Amino acid sequence: MTQTVSFFHRVSQYLFLFFCFVSTGYASNTQQAALTLMQTNTSKLYPEGVRLSQALQDTHAQLDYNVYPLASGLINPNRQAEVDAAEHAIIAQLQALQRDDATHLANQLALLDFAFFEPINTDIDKVRVGDKQDPLLIADYSLYLPPRPNHIALIDTTQNKTTRLPFQPNQDIKGYLNHLPNGEFHPSVWVVQADRQVFHVNNIQWQHQRAFLTPGATLFISLPDLPAEHRDLNRHIAHLLALRLEP
Repeated sequence: MTQTVSFFHRVSQYLFLFFCFVSTGYASNTQQAALTLMQTNTSKLYPEGVRLSQALQDTHAQLDYNVYPLASGLINPNRQAEVDAAEHAIIAQLQALQRDDATHLANQLALLDFAFFEPINTDIDKVRVGDKQDPLLIADYSLYLPPRPNHIALIDTTQNKTTRLPFQPNQDIKGYLNHLPNGEFHPSVWVVQADRQVFHVNNIQWQHQRAFLTPGATLFISLPDLPAEHRDLNRHIAHLLALRLEP
């Protein structure tokens, strides 16, 4: 539990540090980078490291579609163990609740893939602006460059699988939830936008404002009536979902 709280505290505050893979200086002959493009599962070795802008140009050239920059990202496989540990801890907590809704949710999470995204802009047009947004990469990394999706993902605790709903421009959260089979009102939901920003929408907010989703966003219906020892579980799940990879 301590490990989960520590990890998601850093994610929720978005206070990641740039590690040794980022440098604004010059690489020595022993420094190298290997970049894998996840959409094609192809890799390229850069013996002296590579600027992020160059890596993006090289990978964009391999694709026959327009990249959706809002959802793109730089993945650090060296920190995958942290994400896996957090996922396993959350699933264990859900199973410990011994409730149908928690079991449904655990089943859904087990079917999803998650990865550690570094907090760096991978929009190729913005990275070219200057050196501060164009670091030198020295290590093994993956670039996640998906196309723009035409759906949003719904994590409904009455189901064992994640539901895809067609993306509707100008459709707010209530509009999407109105299409659910059970038609129930859900007073508390979490929104994970395509850029991995997370926010909570509760009943009070619903009465005063409309919340809209981006293509590829995730809508997670909170687990109600959690015991005190699991009071942060919904928040942890929402921040884990921010690390979700589209299949």
